[in-house]
Amino acid sequence: MKESLEFIFSRHLSLATLSALLFAAGIMLSIPVMKMNIGWIKAFPLWVFRRALRLLGDQPTIFRMTLVIFLFNGTAMFVYLSTGLLPLIPMIIALLTGFNVAVIFSSAGELADQTEAGRPSSSQWIPGTAITIVCTILVLALELPCFWYSIAMGISMGRELLAGGNSYAELLAVRGRVYGGVIVPILLVSAISEAIAVRGAGALSEKRAGIR
Repeated sequence: MKESLEFIFSRHLSLATLSALLFAAGIMLSIPVMKMNIGWIKAFPLWVFRRALRLLGDQPTIFRMTLVIFLFNGTAMFVYLSTGLLPLIPMIIALLTGFNVAVIFSSAGELADQTEAGRPSSSQWIPGTAITIVCTILVLALELPCFWYSIAMGISMGRELLAGGNSYAELLAVRGRVYGGVIVPILLVSAISEAIAVRGAGALSEKRAGIR
């Protein structure tokens, strides 16, 4: 475990920082797009968001939300890592992900009104405001670094492939073991926190709107 932690958080710190900067650049790029309301550029991230809402279903339980979030994030981040055939590919993904996340968040309220996803039934547990805030902070503190370090491992794999030596399968196997042993458990905690945060935020928005 110590070796895995060092492999990710020490060896890949600078590349994770680069990934975070690219992610932030993607967010900045989304600002003019949202101001100009360029529909075709926003189409893909909004399509993904709608599919995710459909997977959640109407009035989902926290368990179902956790499962969907965990499987989606866990699969997507490993795929991002696996694109490191060239270091440029995961770098572009980091930029586009920042853009897509910003577009989705700017449209989330409008899209969420089209479905019951995240809205609990009267028989389901409703987290209080304090728990909702804590869980939201946990999601930001856990999920984003998992993404940045996954991208970082993809970039380093691409660099090692260009330098020659180990094969793609060998390099991916090393990163896959580390990903499964370190990133996946963190993503599970993040998914639980995100499900609770979504449930709490949904209940709060309904309360403010006078629905409940």
